[in-house]
Amino acid sequence: MTSTRFLRTTLALTAFLAGIASAAAPARADVGRLPTDIVPTFEAIRLDLDADKMDYSGAVRVELKVLKATKTIQFHAQEMKLGKIVLIGKGGPRELTPQEGVDGLVTATAAAEIAPGPYTLDVSFSNEFDQRATSLYRLVTNGHAYTFTQFEAVDARLAFPCWDEPAFKFPYQITVVVPKAHEAVSNTPIERQSVKDGMKTVVFRRTKPLPSYLLAIATGPLEFVPIPGMSIPGRVVVPQGSAALAQVAVTMTPPLVAALEKYFGRRYPYEKLDLIAVPEFSPGAMENPGAITYGDRFLLFDPKTMSTSQRRTFAYFTAHEVAHMWFGDLVTMKWWDDLWLNESFADWIGIKIAGEVYPNLQVDADALEGVQQAMNMDAQLATRVIRQPIESMSNLLQSADPLTYKKGNATLGMFERWVGPATFRKGVLAYLKEHEWGNATANDLWDALSKAAGRDLHGPMSTFLDQPGVPIVSAEVMKDSRVRLAQKSSSAYWS
Repeated sequence: MTSTRFLRTTLALTAFLAGIASAAAPARADVGRLPTDIVPTFEAIRLDLDADKMDYSGAVRVELKVLKATKTIQFHAQEMKLGKIVLIGKGGPRELTPQEGVDGLVTATAAAEIAPGPYTLDVSFSNEFDQRATSLYRLVTNGHAYTFTQFEAVDARLAFPCWDEPAFKFPYQITVVVPKAHEAVSNTPIERQSVKDGMKTVVFRRTKPLPSYLLAIATGPLEFVPIPGMSIPGRVVVPQGSAALAQVAVTMTPPLVAALEKYFGRRYPYEKLDLIAVPEFSPGAMENPGAITYGDRFLLFDPKTMSTSQRRTFAYFTAHEVAHMWFGDLVTMKWWDDLWLNESFADWIGIKIAGEVYPNLQVDADALEGVQQAMNMDAQLATRVIRQPIESMSNLLQSADPLTYKKGNATLGMFERWVGPATFRKGVLAYLKEHEWGNATANDLWDALSKAAGRDLHGPMSTFLDQPGVPIVSAEVMKDSRVRLAQKSSSAYWS
């Protein structure tokens, strides 16, 4: 995820300060997570989406494993009307009775105990399109209606029943039914489609393992502009009439993808890459695998009037979001208190790659504008540490702020310089290999980097992650020509 509020910087911190004593991270509070004794392994989602209407209906079928005897199945489904909930197993189908709790947590109860084993859960539902440009929402632009999605952090549960936590990472298959004249896009290529009675049924291929917040859907009278020259098929997806504004993205994207493939030492991990222009989109851009969504002002340009600043922002946004395909999508955080790691890393490598591919845009120099901003923020009494526990469902994205994007990426860059770029990359690649298609924590990355460097990085990293401020070092020349060094934090908490 990128935003114009969270644009990049590099913080020039001295590497020897990495040895400061560790400050302990506070324990994470319990925020009402789903139980782990019900394990979903696959979800099929069918949605009837006519963007010209105000509501829609659908159904999901979830394959799951019950690990210990229970009378309830819990999942997320918020602000929608649930139909029948049927659990199918060895004893045949049984209907469950739902009760919705806080934050869309549905408890579906059976009349008799559910024994351990494999089951299929069928849930039908109806819902209204969101009108706030979040979840599964409808918008009208230039006289045409479209539907788009934005699910990070917990808005998939507002669109359809699901297990809406990043640790529940498994394959999905999405099917949409749209008017014949409309197109549909999701994370994967189309497997098959058919038309009947003026409606088109589009079945997308099964995804790789994904958390629910990375699913993406777009429907309406969309147009497609191919992006040649990549290792996988690519397109710019635009609202009707905007195809002529896609050529800058078509030209600039392939070198960025190739440079990221070179850094990560492996091909782009998904089957396609669509860049989707969305007329109303607050995050700036979002790293849905195979279907990156952009605010249209960050993707569509008139090359005759496009500024250097716009080119620089597009290069950085695209490098940042495509980097997430490996760091965040291929390997996903286990819980939202490690969101900072996804964004700090993507911010750091987004600047690095965009600067390497397009040196004339001076991405690195432009990033330095944020140095003073980050230091000024960190000097305020209201500053925070980068790594924070999640204390409630209302602050899941608390770490998606300038401290994470600016100070976080600078801290990673400092440690890359300390251990050496080749060693740092070796650790990153080992981390991705060990946890691919699964979940991990920041400590897993520090383990891999420590092993690659032959020294402990946990303690040094925590000094920058778990306490506020940046180190301020003063030097005093003594009479005997020795130098006395003193250090304090820039934070008002510690100065």
